[in-house]
Amino acid sequence: MIPESWKPNEGYSTHSLSHSVFYVKIPGGGLIPPHGDDVPNRKNTILCGSGVLTVSGEDRRICAGDVYRFDSMAIHSVRNDGDVDLIILVEP
Repeated sequence: MIPESWKPNEGYSTHSLSHSVFYVKIPGGGLIPPHGDDVPNRKNTILCGSGVLTVSGEDRRICAGDVYRFDSMAIHSVRNDGDVDLIILVEP
C-alpha cells in the first residue's frame, strides 16, 4: 500500500519508510531534476507508471515492474512522461 503522507518537493514527493528506504511519487509530466546522490547503486523498483531515467546524459525507458540499479552518484534525473503517477521504491 502506498502511504498517504507524501511531502511535496519540487514537483515530486517522497515518503521515508526508514533512513534508507523510501518511495518517490512523480505526477504526470513531473520531473526529479538532475542531481547526484551520496549513496551508490541503490535498488529501484517501479511500482506504477512509466517515464525516462537519464543517467550521465543517457536515457533509459522505465515502467511498472522494472527493477534496476545504476550509479546513483552520477548525475541523473527522472521524468514522468505519462498521465498517471510514476511511483518508485528506492532501497539500498
